[in-house]
Amino acid sequence: ATIVRNQWATRFNESGGDTELGRWSYVALNMDDNETLLYVITAYRVCTQSTDPTSNTASMQQRRILISQGNGTEPRIQCLLDLTAFVTSIHAAGHKAVISMDANENLDDEGSQLRQFATACDLVCVHEARSHFDTPKTYIRGTKQIDYCFCTKDIKTSIRGSGFLPFNLGHESDHRVLWVD
Repeated sequence: ATIVRNQWATRFNESGGDTELGRWSYVALNMDDNETLLYVITAYRVCTQSTDPTSNTASMQQRRILISQGNGTEPRIQCLLDLTAFVTSIHAAGHKAVISMDANENLDDEGSQLRQFATACDLVCVHEARSHFDTPKTYIRGTKQIDYCFCTKDIKTSIRGSGFLPFNLGHESDHRVLWVD
């Protein structure tokens, strides 16, 4: 979820998201010129799981919905395809984007679909671009970073800082908090 408060509330323009599968939500904020919008997108990409048709995981729920629509595409792939279309439409309209995502994939994995998504949308990983250290694992039972903040290249220079909080600091979760200023 994304919450807009205090001085940012006056910049609120619209909110929305993926109403069919619930994979992302966004708020759009007016930038200084009052013509350009900054889309702040929060996304969840399901993890790889078995295809047991009796399972009620988010992955199987999405798979069943996609199949009912005549789309047999694997939900993880479809998420990135649909998110690519959304981010591309933001770019085409001259707007900017920041995307925070539980991607359930590491950018450096061989054949990374996530890396392909970032490249196709002309996005940079905020923490990769600003860090001079190896990024930590972001899932408590994992070994790699699977949560990311991306932004369009044209706002990368506006970012003053970014980082990762220790597990369970600020909230109880099996994922780290990622922050961007």
